[in-house]
Amino acid sequence: MDAGNQFLGTERIGKLMRQYAAPCIISLLVGALYNIVDQIFIANASYLGSYGNAANTVVFR
Repeated sequence: MDAGNQFLGTERIGKLMRQYAAPCIISLLVGALYNIVDQIFIANASYLGSYGNAANTVVFR
């Protein structure tokens, strides 16, 4: 095992969970915010409206 990643195999699980939880939560929040803003932007476009939101929902699911 690489010396730089050896702590992943030897460190306590609780400490690793606390260490990696924040970046995971931040990335999930950024993705959700992106989707919300995208839906608002598409809904406000006069030429797309509800069809644009439906298409965006199908693509992201």
